[in-house]
Amino acid sequence: ATCFDQSGIDVHFLNRPPVMGVKSAQDPAFVQAFTAPPRGRTPLTETMQRVSKSLQGERGILLFIFTDGEPNDGKNPFKQAIRQLVSSSKVRIQIMACTAEDDEIGWLNELDAELSELDVTDDYYAEREQVIKLGLAPKFTRGDWCMKAMLGPVSQKFDKWDERQGKATKSPKHQHQGELVQCG
Repeated sequence: ATCFDQSGIDVHFLNRPPVMGVKSAQDPAFVQAFTAPPRGRTPLTETMQRVSKSLQGERGILLFIFTDGEPNDGKNPFKQAIRQLVSSSKVRIQIMACTAEDDEIGWLNELDAELSELDVTDDYYAEREQVIKLGLAPKFTRGDWCMKAMLGPVSQKFDKWDERQGKATKSPKHQHQGELVQCG
């Protein structure tokens, strides 16, 4: 984590206190945060707004959001909050779908199509199926999946790995040319 920022990374949760300044996976506070399984509601919008207030004045940020469903207050307030955040800051967002249920998170693809500063990455198996079905690569490793998640919000090349041709084109910001590169 310190390769990104000397102060570590901040991990915010929906239903428990944040863990700030994490510098390794062995950080005691970080380990403790994962001793209990996730539970509770899905206050995505409120949590994202709280986190975004702490980012004011910061340099570029890659914000990962892990979710398995619709926010408590519905899709539209969350979408509006995302639009506002990326339009007024240097934040790029990766939304990781923690479910294979398309009906739970399919609405996020609308945001993915609209915003070049945002990418949505499905669970590994669904993402692999999409990439292979599109013929971009004969295989798709977990390393490819991680690379797509990290680079999708900042590079159209990686964002488009899982998108069908003919999909609405995002604004040209952050476009990079090139071929599929595999890791792993």
